[in-house]
Amino acid sequence: MQQKKKSLYEQAKEIATNETEYAGPDFRDVYRVGQYVAIRAASGEIRTKRGRIAEIVAKNLMYVYMEDSHKDVNNQWLADFVTDKDKILPL
Repeated sequence: MQQKKKSLYEQAKEIATNETEYAGPDFRDVYRVGQYVAIRAASGEIRTKRGRIAEIVAKNLMYVYMEDSHKDVNNQWLADFVTDKDKILPL
């Protein structure tokens, strides 16, 4: 059985529509675009040690450029989306 992969946009859209369930702090009040952060997944895996916030999409969703990772074919840093389930450490 072949699994269908969801795009980042599809996953982000799903999380943004479920924001009524989120009762934590608004990312827009806590963080700012351009701020450097480290991201640890809920499983404990470090996703980036040096990430820069690219966009804060919703109360509990933002895109982070992983500047300690690889660049894509257009010489842009790979981006990851971060939710309230991840541990966010300001640098």
